[in-house]
Amino acid sequence: EDELSQDLLNFAAESLRDGGRLVFLVPVDLADFLGIDRAAVEQGAENSRPNMHDICHPKAGRKKDPRLCISETTRDPLLLDEMRYVDFIPQHTDLKLLGASLQVLSGGLGRLLVVMQRRPRDA
Repeated sequence: EDELSQDLLNFAAESLRDGGRLVFLVPVDLADFLGIDRAAVEQGAENSRPNMHDICHPKAGRKKDPRLCISETTRDPLLLDEMRYVDFIPQHTDLKLLGASLQVLSGGLGRLLVVMQRRPRDA
């Protein structure tokens, strides 16, 4: 995935005129933003945080968790902080990140709308 992203960013950097903009979507797992370790739970690790499925469908019955309510999730400060998005966005030296916006989807997933601008080429 990283290699594909870099190839696409390289192509965009070569193709865009100076100041041209690139807009694309990056799929993300909201568990990463919220600090929920899905892999540890799936592997049966003890003392780990529950995954989204376990939160949605606990063995003792479903309990309302504010982290999973769309209206609450979209206002969660951890999800609204753009500085947290940088780790999920592929970078390129010739492209400057102008901004990113998170759209919360169902199933504990989301996508980042990313806007980058081509830096001026050296003459």
